[in-house]
Amino acid sequence: MGNTRQEMTHMVNAMDRSYADQSTLHAEDPLSITFMDQHNFSPRLPNDPLVPTAVLVPITDENHSATAESSRLLDVPRYLCEGTESPYQTGQLHPAIRVADLLQHINLMKTSDSYGFKEEYESFFEGQSASWDVAKKDQNRAKNRYGNIIAYDHSRVILQPVEDDPSSDYINANYIDIWLYRDGYQRPSHYIATQGPVHETVYDFWRMIWQEQSACIVMVTNLVEVGRVKCYKYWPDDTEVYGDFKVTCVEMEPLAEYVVRTFTLER
Repeated sequence: MGNTRQEMTHMVNAMDRSYADQSTLHAEDPLSITFMDQHNFSPRLPNDPLVPTAVLVPITDENHSATAESSRLLDVPRYLCEGTESPYQTGQLHPAIRVADLLQHINLMKTSDSYGFKEEYESFFEGQSASWDVAKKDQNRAKNRYGNIIAYDHSRVILQPVEDDPSSDYINANYIDIWLYRDGYQRPSHYIATQGPVHETVYDFWRMIWQEQSACIVMVTNLVEVGRVKCYKYWPDDTEVYGDFKVTCVEMEPLAEYVVRTFTLER
């Protein structure tokens, strides 16, 4: 695998052994996982309104905030996070740019003498913008790759505790709700932004995938960059068991700039 390739993971329904043609959720199986290929997406929706549609594994660095690519995903409904009053300064909000206007916007930003990409980058807020008390607890510190890129309390993904261990509900991951204008309507797209797993959190990562019924994992970092480990290899080349989860790689498609892998997930 080339050093510059990124990873895109598709999850297929492991409950149905005929996964090759699996493209919809089984109504009788609330923990089924939808298969998505690059062009065709299931029109059916899961019954659970709390299901986000993707997990983004972002590039992270001690001195930079997390970044992540978006991708085309299923329109799966989920309750939006309620707005909360925050004592923290969040900086100026930047309006979204329509795809049709993106090229024009880029050209304007490249040629502007007063407000270009440099000024836009410098206007981004740096630092803490909400409370992160749970992430700062002693029992959770080892679960964070970096001490200053951690999960905010109000939108963090809360895992179902394991064996009555209250600290096992924490993972460095937050829900993101984005409203996009598509087909003449404002529609929500739901994501989870999470860190590249460390060795100790691989099981928690797959717990989250199962619990949230995530259909797609978009990894926008390499395992190692500039000699530094950015993400633990959380997926198998063949089959691997993580706790009570069995993950099997059923297909791998190397492309020019990234690799697409398809997995089954069983419990």
